[in-house]
Amino acid sequence: MKSSRIALLIATFSTLTWSLGVSAVPITIDDFKTDATLVNTAFAPNISSISTPDSGTGMIGDRTIELDVFSGGGPASASAVVVTDWLSLSNSVLTNSIVTVSWNFLSFDLTDGGDNTGLFFGLPAPIDNDLSIGFALNGGSSFSQFFPDGSSGSDFFLPFSDLVNGNDASSATSLEVSFSSASPAWDAAFDFVRADKPPEVPVPATLSLLALGLLGIGLGRRKRAR
Repeated sequence: MKSSRIALLIATFSTLTWSLGVSAVPITIDDFKTDATLVNTAFAPNISSISTPDSGTGMIGDRTIELDVFSGGGPASASAVVVTDWLSLSNSVLTNSIVTVSWNFLSFDLTDGGDNTGLFFGLPAPIDNDLSIGFALNGGSSFSQFFPDGSSGSDFFLPFSDLVNGNDASSATSLEVSFSSASPAWDAAFDFVRADKPPEVPVPATLSLLALGLLGIGLGRRKRAR
């Protein structure tokens, strides 16, 4: 009976240690629940934009979407639509554009005191044609990440340390995300952007304690059964 209780305490302690190790305090910069629609029907070169004030729920800071049509154009040539929790981007067959989404803050600690170490974002639907997504913090140079045709996923992580002004994440005043492709007619969907840290895996010592505790519980129950 005594050994079973000790084993249970070990297992509980191990589980708590692992849980505390992976806990994080994510900060949602934008979950795209605040709708907006921007359509550029002009021929290149042409730039249009739309601004959405800080909604206070699901979006930190004022959001601005800029649509730069640099080749082609015409009726319904390119669009950026925020709806159904997505930012959907689309270009017609003969049109290419650069879409830039930016948020302006009043000095915000995206690291939450050091707990958060980067940005999480999602591509909820497969992109059409290769796509480069650039990230810039506090007006610094953009760090670009390449995604091949068909890329999708819900947990892409970009460390603050990869950004030129990554050390300023504790006092962020702006974040800019840009979308571009070498091919016309590219389409993409962008889902949420938040400050967080990547999931941690339990260290071997913790796993060993957990296994030892579970083994002890099993042996204790077997002993009582006799």
